[in-house]
Amino acid sequence: MNQVQKKVIDPEEWLSQLDEIQVSKYDLNRLVMNFFLVEGYKEAAECLARESRTELSDFDITFMDQRIQVKQLIHQGSIDEAILRISALSPDVLQGTLLIQLQL
Repeated sequence: MNQVQKKVIDPEEWLSQLDEIQVSKYDLNRLVMNFFLVEGYKEAAECLARESRTELSDFDITFMDQRIQVKQLIHQGSIDEAILRISALSPDVLQGTLLIQLQL
């Protein structure tokens, strides 16, 4: 059996390498935008898009709205309705994930 050896990085070496990384403002804005979209912070995503001129497509907003609705259904205990909504949006999501099905 192949064993993967972990590389241990000294904290000082890590900080030194971290100092050398240059992150552009555009990349940082896209990273924050991605966080807002995934976590469902719609107003924050729209505000960031306006202020930073970071692209936010209609698809991003529509998909976020749908995710928020599913999340709300789950929090309300409407699991069957949430499953139906997920299946309607993306039929393949629940088919290949036995662990999710078992937990639902």
